[in-house]
Amino acid sequence: MTPTTSTAMWRGFKGNTRMKMFMGTTNRRGVMNHALKTNQGVMNHAPTNILFIFLLAILLVACLGGPSQKTLVKAPASKQVYRVPQIGSDITTLDPALVLPTDKPSLDAIQMLFTGLVALDDHLQVVPQLAQSWDLSSDGVTWTFHLRHNLKFSDGTPLTSSDIAYSIDRALQPTTKSSIAPIYLALIKDSDKLLAGYTQSLINDSLLTPDNNTLIIVTSKKAPYFLDMLTYPCSYVVEKSLINLYTINFTDHLNEGGASGPFKVSQFSHGVSLDFVPNPYYYGPHPQLGKVVFSLYQDTDTAYFAYLRGQVDTAQVPLTSLSLARKRNDFHQLPLLWINYYTMNYLVPPFDNINIRQAFELAINKTAIASKVWQNTVIPTNHIV
Repeated sequence: MTPTTSTAMWRGFKGNTRMKMFMGTTNRRGVMNHALKTNQGVMNHAPTNILFIFLLAILLVACLGGPSQKTLVKAPASKQVYRVPQIGSDITTLDPALVLPTDKPSLDAIQMLFTGLVALDDHLQVVPQLAQSWDLSSDGVTWTFHLRHNLKFSDGTPLTSSDIAYSIDRALQPTTKSSIAPIYLALIKDSDKLLAGYTQSLINDSLLTPDNNTLIIVTSKKAPYFLDMLTYPCSYVVEKSLINLYTINFTDHLNEGGASGPFKVSQFSHGVSLDFVPNPYYYGPHPQLGKVVFSLYQDTDTAYFAYLRGQVDTAQVPLTSLSLARKRNDFHQLPLLWINYYTMNYLVPPFDNINIRQAFELAINKTAIASKVWQNTVIPTNHIV
């Protein structure tokens, strides 16, 4: 796998407005961290693991002048705009049921727009989101979620337990063709039957809605980690009426409604940019930012030079520009919970011989790779976590 560059430049927000990854990496339900951590779990067979560092820092413009800091004055709403480069020709999907852990641009966008029952906090502990509380019955498989009252989608339509049941059931429907929901939602009772076509729906089976503010999910076995699985986007709530109207193209009409997260779509120009504005019906604290713009760039180099020209407010630093970038005041480097690795194809010679694989593992100098190849933008590790 080719790792993303783990260094970045970060320009201050307009005024003193600040967010951690648009509402906080974990304040925004923490799913990004969880998704990356889960992706690591698939790689526990890897012979060589490297923990990548991502630059995640913010310098406020008013603080860049020198040792004496001026009093920060909040900029007017018209200036509360944050411009973020995303690498790729387009946003692959805005459907929470379809997004993959490796698709960062789509994940970032979906986490701006949607939310689910629970989230992960800054310590990767499960915390309430749409559900304000939950109970686990004595049988160990019946989970009862009590929703917050007066939840709404971004068009003002009430958001109820039926919407969440519909969204989870939809993610597992064979017609949705999700490759990720069968993994994260596999614990739900009879999900395997639904995927195999032996049953038409999990609603009124393992997904029960006794009232608008209560959702009951029955799992196939005792699994204390079930709540963690629900933090991935495939269990996020989507608006049924929008999907009924536009079917698979509903993601092109999210400016009309459908969002349940802190932001909603204001404009989506495929291949160019995706613009967000605050969702006035979001249950939680409303963002200070008046607008967030995801601008699309073909590669990291192009996005970095756009940053240098003042066209975006943050950018990863290409390795070819790293030595000069490290001398700048707006250069920052902080760790991200992300592991990448090199592996061997054990199906072909000589790596079909376990002794050869072990020899290569012992011969690899991870410290040298991290220093010479990745210029100290990664940390060598012998562990998955």
